Amino acid sequence: MLPEVSRNMEQVSILLENLLAWTSSQLKGEYLQPQKIDLNRIVTGQKSLLERIASEKSVHIEMHGFENTWVKADKNMMELIFRNLISNAIKFSRSNSKIEITCKEIGQDYQICVRDFGAGISPENLTKIREGISFTTRGQNNETGTGLGMLLVKEYLAKNNGSIRIESNLGEGSQFYIKLPIWYAD
Repeated sequence: MLPEVSRNMEQVSILLENLLAWTSSQLKGEYLQPQKIDLNRIVTGQKSLLERIASEKSVHIEMHGFENTWVKADKNMMELIFRNLISNAIKFSRSNSKIEITCKEIGQDYQICVRDFGAGISPENLTKIREGISFTTRGQNNETGTGLGMLLVKEYLAKNNGSIRIESNLGEGSQFYIKLPIWYAD
C-alpha cells in the first residue's frame, strides 16, 4: 500500500505545484527572471525527479543532443515545462515502452522533442489543447490529469519567447516539439 500512497503523493505534488504556478501567473506580480540556462541540466534534473514513476511502469527515458545547449529563459518556468511534459509522457506511455527526449539546433533556436509511444491524443483533445481549454484525462494506468499543466507549458513558453507544436496519432503516441531561442553572449 505504501508504494501506491507514494505514487499518489507525487502526482498530487505535481498538481499542487501546477495550481500554485497558475495562480501566480494570474496575479499581476509574476516576475520573469531570464538567465543563461543549461538545458541539459534542466531536462536531466526533471528526468531524474520522475525516474521512479517511469521505472514503476517499466518506461525507459532516453535523452539525446543536449551537449552544450544554452538558452536564455526563466529557470523555474523551464523546470515546470519539462516536468509537465515528461510526466505526461510517462502517464500516457504503455508499460515496457520508452520516451525519447531530443534536442537539435534549427536556425536561431533549439528544437526539443518529447516523444512517447503511448495512447496518443484524440483530434478533439488536440483541438482543446491548441485552444487552451483545460480538460480531465486518464493515463494508461488510470492516472488522473487536469490539463492545467499543458496550459502552463504554453503560457510559460510564450513568456520565454518559445513555442510548442504537438503531433499525435491515436494508439501510436505523441510528439511535443518545443522551440526555444539559443543563448548567445551579449
